Amino acid sequence: MNKFLKRIKLLNNNWTNNSHFAIKSFKEIKRKPVQLKAFIKYNFETEIKKEKRFGAEPPSCHSKCECQNKIQSYQDDFLNNNDQEFLQLIPKQAKEREPNLKDKWTSIKREETYIEDCHTCHAEGQVTCTNCTGITGTPTGKVSCGSCFGNGKKNCFGCGGSGRSGDKTCFSCGGSGKSSCSWCLGTGKTTCSSCSGNLKVTCHDCEGHKQFTFSETIYLNVISNTELNWDLKTTPEWMTHYLNRELSDNTTHIELMKYSNWHSHTFNLGSFEKGQFFASIQGNIEPFEVIYTDNNGNDFNCRYVHKNLIPYEMDYIFDDYINKVCDNVIEKNAIKYQKEFFKNKIIENIVDEKGNSIPSKSKMISLNTKQKIKKTFKDFSDEHLEEQKNIDLRDIFSWTSISFLSIFMIMFLISVFSQNTIDWNYISLPNMAKNIPNTFNAFTYYVKYTPLNSLYFLIGTGLGTFGLQKLLGSSKKSIFRYLGWFTNVSIISFLLFFNLFSHFNEITWLFNTENIGESFSSVFSITFDILLFSLLIGILKARNINCFKMRNIAELLNNETLKSKLGY
Repeated sequence: MNKFLKRIKLLNNNWTNNSHFAIKSFKEIKRKPVQLKAFIKYNFETEIKKEKRFGAEPPSCHSKCECQNKIQSYQDDFLNNNDQEFLQLIPKQAKEREPNLKDKWTSIKREETYIEDCHTCHAEGQVTCTNCTGITGTPTGKVSCGSCFGNGKKNCFGCGGSGRSGDKTCFSCGGSGKSSCSWCLGTGKTTCSSCSGNLKVTCHDCEGHKQFTFSETIYLNVISNTELNWDLKTTPEWMTHYLNRELSDNTTHIELMKYSNWHSHTFNLGSFEKGQFFASIQGNIEPFEVIYTDNNGNDFNCRYVHKNLIPYEMDYIFDDYINKVCDNVIEKNAIKYQKEFFKNKIIENIVDEKGNSIPSKSKMISLNTKQKIKKTFKDFSDEHLEEQKNIDLRDIFSWTSISFLSIFMIMFLISVFSQNTIDWNYISLPNMAKNIPNTFNAFTYYVKYTPLNSLYFLIGTGLGTFGLQKLLGSSKKSIFRYLGWFTNVSIISFLLFFNLFSHFNEITWLFNTENIGESFSSVFSITFDILLFSLLIGILKARNINCFKMRNIAELLNNETLKSKLGY
């Protein structure tokens, strides 16, 4: 059992990601083998393939008609159970093959062949060359020279065709400017590259073999489908669950049939019927269970279908352990247990619905446990989605108060440091609404006469938007959210700046203790406006705090499905 324990520890590291889960001891529970009985139905089919090969092989037929008649007779005998060779061979083949829920094999293959001459070359292996045929259509073995284009002469290399070399007559061509073509020796013709002057080329159809061998092969195929039965009364419930899953979900069924022990002496072949026959065979599979005790004294029951399936990396983390992980998340609202749940790879595969597509996962987790995993995940994510919407009123009150006091004090100090008291009533909501036409006129003048300052205004607004979104926005970032923030900040900045623009231009900045009372009264006159603006900041900041709290939890648990569910 030592190798099993080593395997368990390895799987624990790979799948649970829980360093606190460690096996202290184990005990094997012996179980009786599960008795299996397979009922096999064999169906037959024929498959005919035709092939064309180069050259003449020893034929089995004299003509195509004779070949087709033989193949047809094989097919008729096979389908009517008159093929004696097949009737003698199939019982032996069926008994020797390993049982499988779905199987197909070729029992007998028969081939008939015949020979035909190549019609293109009339069985000569060569055809007339078409590359060197002239106007008359008769091959000559010669083609026009590619170097001089059939002229026999080329421009002189020494003088380039001018006939002169400097002030003298060209020595190479004697002043004619032409020289004999060295490739065709002045004839204008060269030997045909296709036929090498032989006037014949290899037949492109038969590739020089002159004849073809045609074959027709009939395959007598057997297709088997197996129905598996076992005693429900004596078989453990978990084993029945596994067998049912294997029969319904597994497309290949290799593991189940491979690791069952089939008794060849119980193979019983039934009588033939037209096109099919039946057989049965008995066997068993040897499941076993192991009780593992962890360092905390908790016992976990781990079930295996077969000892050789230990390396088959099923979800050995049995229902008991997974149920405990789910219960801890529900009952103990602590990040430690939440991390244990969300970092468990088995749970992640089930939540992501990847388990059924991977044969090595989720095999030994019962349907009830899978449903519990999904419900635990859903309840946890729904609870945190709801918490995103529930803004803490204490955060709203705190940040509204902080914002109100900060804005009030900043405006009061600005007013105190001006020689003349600033009339803050200009930026009250009613006045700004009434003064919108004048605001646009001021904006037009500002853009027309100070375009560079307009650019600075946009850059400042962009940077301010970035900072405000970081401070007050949600944790979800996108270009569209930024554009929405930029638009709103631009509108507010536009109204505030251009309503105070002309007024601030006339101010002389000087600390003046005599206008403290007037400054306070001026700021106090727009208390309601400041309060509304501060309340908006408080609500946004409270929502920002809540969103980042949820995002930090999602980041800490580091589960992609949870992040997607929460919208991160």
